[in-house]
Amino acid sequence: LAETAYAAGECTKALWFAEMAVQFDPLNRAALELRTNIWQGKPYELADDSTQANAMLANPLEGQTMPDWLINDLENTSPQLPTPLHPLDPGMPGRHRDLVRPKVLQ
Repeated sequence: LAETAYAAGECTKALWFAEMAVQFDPLNRAALELRTNIWQGKPYELADDSTQANAMLANPLEGQTMPDWLINDLENTSPQLPTPLHPLDPGMPGRHRDLVRPKVLQ
């Protein structure tokens, strides 16, 4: 959203979106670089193909389509049923003890 707004010349909106992207993911290099470019008033530049390819490898769900290897992994794996976190045998209940309130010192 920040890149789209920046390309359209809406610097204030682009800066807000870039700030939100950095707020949610402080290690997002693309958002950090875009925010820096907006602060410095640099003109909008399209990212080269290698930058976009690296971004897709880092997070394959970011694009409009899913990579083939991800679809194949999803189709070829059978879902595992979760194992219960407790044993089937509930065991013996604990013993019961009444607590007596201590007397008040005078």
